[in-house]
Amino acid sequence: MQPPNLRFQFTAENGTPITIRPIWPEDREIGRTFLESRSDNSRFLRFFSAMKKLSPTLLDQLINVDFPAEMALTATITAEGAEQ
Repeated sequence: MQPPNLRFQFTAENGTPITIRPIWPEDREIGRTFLESRSDNSRFLRFFSAMKKLSPTLLDQLINVDFPAEMALTATITAEGAEQ
């Protein structure tokens, strides 16, 4: 069962439109890019590990949640014509 297609949109103080919505399996590449672009310290604080790249298994666990038992949200912006 897929999470509902709910969306909450607001504008950040700097004028950037932000969308909060459930994470979908199609967000795999967005999630990987985001997490791997974080600093070493940021990744350590998120995962309590000094990993440089996320394993495919961990990425699957973060992206493919067991809805309705679990639900994960993501915040996205649109930049260069694509959701990030």
